[in-house]
Amino acid sequence: MHRLKRLVIVTGMLLLACTAAANAEEPQEEQLLYRETGETRHGTIEPQFAPATKAGEISEETRRQLEAHWERLLAKRNRKIPPLKINIGVDPATFVPDHPPSELANHSKGDSFELFKNTEPTAVVPGGASPWVNEPTVVASGDNVFYAGNWYSATSSNGGDSFTFSDPFAGPFPDPLSGDFCCDQVTAHDPATDTLFYMQQFFSDADTGIHRINVDSDVDGSFDCFYDISPQTHGFAAQNFPDFPDLAVSNGFLYHSANVFSTTGGGFTGAFTARYVLSALASCSSVPFDTHTDSSGFFSFKLTRGARDTMYFADHISTSMMRIWRWPDADMSPTIFDRTVASWSDSTRVCPGPDGRDWCGFIDRRIMAAYVADGVVGFMWVPSQGGSFTFPYTRIAQFSEASLTLVGEPIIWSTGFAWAYPSVAVNGNGDLGGTVTAGGGATLDPSCVAWIADDVNGDNLAPLENQVALFGSSGPATNRLGDFNSTSTYHPNNYLWAGACFALTDPNTAEARYVLFGREKDGERIFADGFESGNTSRW
Repeated sequence: MHRLKRLVIVTGMLLLACTAAANAEEPQEEQLLYRETGETRHGTIEPQFAPATKAGEISEETRRQLEAHWERLLAKRNRKIPPLKINIGVDPATFVPDHPPSELANHSKGDSFELFKNTEPTAVVPGGASPWVNEPTVVASGDNVFYAGNWYSATSSNGGDSFTFSDPFAGPFPDPLSGDFCCDQVTAHDPATDTLFYMQQFFSDADTGIHRINVDSDVDGSFDCFYDISPQTHGFAAQNFPDFPDLAVSNGFLYHSANVFSTTGGGFTGAFTARYVLSALASCSSVPFDTHTDSSGFFSFKLTRGARDTMYFADHISTSMMRIWRWPDADMSPTIFDRTVASWSDSTRVCPGPDGRDWCGFIDRRIMAAYVADGVVGFMWVPSQGGSFTFPYTRIAQFSEASLTLVGEPIIWSTGFAWAYPSVAVNGNGDLGGTVTAGGGATLDPSCVAWIADDVNGDNLAPLENQVALFGSSGPATNRLGDFNSTSTYHPNNYLWAGACFALTDPNTAEARYVLFGREKDGERIFADGFESGNTSRW
């Protein structure tokens, strides 16, 4: 076990007593600015079974709910995020980009970047169910695709060429609280068992809220069982509800993170990262779990895609310091590392588009995407504009997996518009691909963009090689877009990426995109009769 460094307190500030690592290839000792206030708990969750509700047209009752659903639910759960541990005043004039800007459709000279599928799941979604805060998520396995957003879900059995709407208000299993299903749906896929995990959020209750994990063992749209998980499952008191969930898999576990807020005032209570035994989940059995809870102000733990034997997650201590949690599958609890990064600005994000509608105002400091690949752990977030950055941009902090020392800080930025809401997944080559939203300035409404960083382009994230899947034609109705995009790898050909992102057709309506993308050479692996460049109609 590594020993924690001695904590020195001087005039009310916590200072770090640190030494250089003896061997860069060995993990450094934990270097903590703050005492670890988290706890690790253990328990079991039980499967539930019920007749699945048939997919079909949305009910008239749900149609009526949707008309007032958005503002009503926001008012009911007024979530107040905690501040940074240390607020450091940074002069925006000192911000100087150290990477060239990214432009749209910045192509590599090598193997071509192909959008093999670029279709619209929301074409079958009723009006009002695909709003400007869309939050799409996707899993693709063979011909079967499961796609969900805040208030809709859709399935495809022909590789994403077309979709069928299913009503998340009515299923796939009965409402656990007899109240409001709301938003923040997320998905994950276990390639070893070809199992889809589909999480729905429910929080219409004075005492609790539910994160329901629905299990589909063959990704065929027929769910086999479900598990209902509340903050109380993981040790929080009554009158708390969960929000902003994330799911990711390692070799042995499904990891689940969430923030926890008070039902009585919306104040932040804490956050947790739990993990559930994958084999037990996939077989709808009793599932042992371990949970790391924190109530000291760390929150929104984004889990690394590409994890194998070890999961990572992180949060910011200040605008120049991060805390990283490392949780090996073999250990019962995570280990903590505090690391310095280049300073960035956390003021209000501003990025009005051609119609003057500002879509960046709701972006905050939370980590939006994370990955571990080829010995590197990376975390992505969106600082505000300032200095040489006219618009908000995406920053990446990269750390050596062996020592968790900082090894790079690429920046995805442009002079004429913002880059925000990044997502990422790791393919079978250890390459990165994802989706991101680009927009702002005089010419670009927020738009849906796919990107790749791989051996063809030298694994470069800056400038970013990308393809626009859908140009937007409007800004949002309010000062908000998002709050996330998502990307997974296509199964069983894990060299391609299945991306989810969206753009707006009017201030109140989003058009989502299912984007199957990758390199031309890797696309050949899914076409039995050979691949022809530009042909996206065959599967």
